[in-house]
Amino acid sequence: MSDVEAVGVGFGGPLDSARGVVFKSHQVTGWDNFALAETLRRDLGVARVGIENDADTAALAEAKRGAGVGHDPLLYVTIGSGIGGGLIIHGEIYRGSGRGAVEIGHVWVAKVCDRVGASIRTGSTEIHRLEELASGWAIDRAGGALLRSRIDRGTATGFLGLTCGDDPDAVNARSLGEAARAGDAEAGEILHEAASKFGFVLANAITLLAPSRVVLGGGVSLLGDELWLNPIREHVNSRVFRPYVGTFDIVPASLGEEVVVYGAIEVARKA
Repeated sequence: MSDVEAVGVGFGGPLDSARGVVFKSHQVTGWDNFALAETLRRDLGVARVGIENDADTAALAEAKRGAGVGHDPLLYVTIGSGIGGGLIIHGEIYRGSGRGAVEIGHVWVAKVCDRVGASIRTGSTEIHRLEELASGWAIDRAGGALLRSRIDRGTATGFLGLTCGDDPDAVNARSLGEAARAGDAEAGEILHEAASKFGFVLANAITLLAPSRVVLGGGVSLLGDELWLNPIREHVNSRVFRPYVGTFDIVPASLGEEVVVYGAIEVARKA
């Protein structure tokens, strides 16, 4: 690989970009305290290697090439299997004290019902990490539980059953969205609840960070305006610090599934 000058990586987990060390992956085991940059330098024979968190990498891509061009600061949030965030200030990733920042999926949220995820009880209130309530996996679990309960009760499974073949494990955000558009009120409620919890946390993030624009990416955001983006906008505008209303907008990401690739190119250039 002598013709390659630099390598850029967007990794799905917390890391120290200065040292090139991954602390862990919340999705896959085996990455604890792994010297990723040094391993790539050795195995690929490339002297310059840059690694960043994947959400930070995607944020950089949207700021440089996508929906965030011309906006500063830019807050990017991805809602997929997990929920991650990145903040771009003056064209640079904000990393806090060095181990990353804007870990919005790990913010704690109060939850009244017990539909999704394990809970921690504090008095009579349950609190969960946002990822347990509004990520793609959380929505999938809630949708699967809905279909399973209908099957167990022997009631009509509706459009959700038709699209998922009466298989609760096949339910995902997309099939829930299709069911909601077909008039399934309970499917719509699952999405509404997730959007409400996400909007609550996003309003707090905007109150703290005061971005010029918020870009929402990830598979769940593909649900579109009616079922996802507009409810989030409404929740944010009702809860954000009042003087900030009208100083930002919330838009979908524009670089699609290649966003981390575009961002990794920018990371390589900086390396």
